[in-house]
Amino acid sequence: MGSSDPVVAAGQYRYVVTRAWNVRGIGSPSSGPMSYLAETVIEVWAPQDYRQEWMQERATTGRKKWLQGDERQAREANLLVDYPSDQAGKSAVLRAQCGDFGAVDTGKQPCTTPGSWQAPTPEFVAGLPRDPQQLHERLLRDAPGERRGDARALVYAADALRSGLLPADVRSALYQALTRLRGLEVTDGAANLDGRTGTALGIDDGERRQDIIVDPATGTFIGERQVLTGDDSDTDLPEGTVTSFTSVQTTVVQTLGERPPR
Repeated sequence: MGSSDPVVAAGQYRYVVTRAWNVRGIGSPSSGPMSYLAETVIEVWAPQDYRQEWMQERATTGRKKWLQGDERQAREANLLVDYPSDQAGKSAVLRAQCGDFGAVDTGKQPCTTPGSWQAPTPEFVAGLPRDPQQLHERLLRDAPGERRGDARALVYAADALRSGLLPADVRSALYQALTRLRGLEVTDGAANLDGRTGTALGIDDGERRQDIIVDPATGTFIGERQVLTGDDSDTDLPEGTVTSFTSVQTTVVQTLGERPPR
């Protein structure tokens, strides 16, 4: 699997856009449970100098893909269809040094949050082994043990890959490390949200299958998805239902807030 990075020069920004659809249950009236997939778009502008100001724009678009019931039935049942009810179609913008948006949102000093798989700082990335076996062991240590087994480790890997901040050498080692997870299956020609195809690395924990999708030519993470592999008694969603899927695109732009042409 190839592995290469776009070059971000001084004064430029790495632009990472994630388009995510996630299941949202809104209630269970007499006609049966109702749920849909809701779209969220998250855009991040990361400067070449990590400690400079970043920007994140997050929008709940209001777009829906109904899984159970429909909008007319939900409104007739007086269910809260849009959640958050006042945010559909609106965006929230955060700015923070080091991309430490959580610190700014809670009134803390930016650049102080410890790095993690969910927030891979340069220090965290530098500390990751480049040896695939050692990286596999590190991933298993960091991912909390639970009944989902090694599927949780795959989720942690996806968290870091989704950020767009893992360099090519780490991504290459990580993909090799993931092949050591118990139950991992590799599927070529898997499609993501935007219709791009790649290689899927997935684990079925008996309830759901978690896939990450990678462009085999560049080693770029291009998306993920979660599919029920058994009937969900909590939601009555059937086996085979896609409960979340995302696409991730990374490119380089010249200015903060600039969007590349689609």
